[in-house]
Amino acid sequence: MNAYSISDEFQSVSDNLSEILIGVISALTLVDLGCGDGRKGSQFISQANQEGYLINRCIAVDINNDLIETAISRVVNNVST
Repeated sequence: MNAYSISDEFQSVSDNLSEILIGVISALTLVDLGCGDGRKGSQFISQANQEGYLINRCIAVDINNDLIETAISRVVNNVST
């Protein structure tokens, strides 16, 4: 059994971003279910922006309030730099 790797998830999204966002012509709201520390959502937004897609809102959802705060901070810091 292979161990779970977040880098595999990053690579999968990176490799398939154009298919994930096919047909999108307006700004998007990203709902990040199980947002964790925000690394995946932040990377998705960054890559989508580089490809010309606009993520105008991100909603972080997790059962752990501390992780939600961490995710929000990470996304805000990465988007504003």
